[in-house]
Amino acid sequence: MDLIVRDLKLADFDSIVKMLSNTDNVIGLNRVDPVLGELSTISQKVTRSFGFERFVEIYKQILNENAMAAVAEKDGEVIAFSYIIGGKWPGSPYIGELRSPMIAKQYMDQGIGGKIIEYLQNKSKGKFKILSMVLSAADSVELSKLESTYAQKLGFTKWGLAPKFYKRNDVYMPLIFMYCEI
Repeated sequence: MDLIVRDLKLADFDSIVKMLSNTDNVIGLNRVDPVLGELSTISQKVTRSFGFERFVEIYKQILNENAMAAVAEKDGEVIAFSYIIGGKWPGSPYIGELRSPMIAKQYMDQGIGGKIIEYLQNKSKGKFKILSMVLSAADSVELSKLESTYAQKLGFTKWGLAPKFYKRNDVYMPLIFMYCEI
């Protein structure tokens, strides 16, 4: 079956919690997300109640027309998830904050993250004028690859770098700040 990228539905809750509860098998959970939290270093498992709280927060923002979210589905299974949320830049309601796609590891390097981002970019036209995002990865080669992919294929421009921004497992992690005009 083909890959389907579509809007997030309330019925996706179980699939997303199941995907996120296996943090060793999901790429993209490598930084603090203001809604989802720090999933990669969380000491507890992603329980249904933890997942429910996070999912409800995103869904509430969608219902308030302050966010939009998408999933990628293959053979009826949700394999990736991402969202854009507004209101994170004070005085700038035209800026949407794009959250890095979270992708099941076995589907990495298949362009799925790019497809979700393209879907969200198109969907956000008219709602936002600018999308901003933050990239982070423990591996500098992986980070460079992500930066190049977002810049070349998706129209993002790097506007800032925060080296050694936070520490995980005794390793300092950089953040790359990027934006694109829609």
